[in-house]
Amino acid sequence: MMPTTKYVLDRPAGWAKCEVSEADKLSLMPEGFDQWYNYSITREEFCTLAVNMIEKKTGKAIDKVLIDRSLTVNEYLFNDTSDSKIIAVAALGIVNGKGDKLFDSSGHITRQEAAAMLYRTAKVLGYSEPQRDAISFTDSASFSDWGKDAISYVSSAADKTNNLKVMNGMGGGRFEPDSPYTREQAIITIKRLFNVQ
Repeated sequence: MMPTTKYVLDRPAGWAKCEVSEADKLSLMPEGFDQWYNYSITREEFCTLAVNMIEKKTGKAIDKVLIDRSLTVNEYLFNDTSDSKIIAVAALGIVNGKGDKLFDSSGHITRQEAAAMLYRTAKVLGYSEPQRDAISFTDSASFSDWGKDAISYVSSAADKTNNLKVMNGMGGGRFEPDSPYTREQAIITIKRLFNVQ
């Protein structure tokens, strides 16, 4: 039974298949990301995706990106990880810790947290604010103050190759800020952000 189960899990959902394939062609999927698509992405995995996307977009290694911004890496920033990609993304201001010098590498990301990280990645890349209206969500009253600008950005900035917003709603006009952010959603939103500008 296990091979059949793994086979199913190793395929993106039908709605995601085309854009996951496009992300793969753009080399935006790091090694090991071609499986478990419907699982919640971890904080460490998102950092790996973000570093890979920034390197592809800028044509520079992440170390060079940091040097260009006169940023230094603090290898002792977190007590629970010394992963170079996490430290680099933290130095760029894309991710933060969870307090008490902990990063929580295996922790999962909510959709609102994903929006914030994608928005910060856009800022690192120097993207301009989109010249279009953001999607109006019926559950906007549940957005955290720190997530409002990010959700506005990701729901207005669009992939120039297909005009799809970086992040859309989840049905019924809702954004669902506290819902899980899956690996396939992460791959697709990173790909769309890559194609915004």
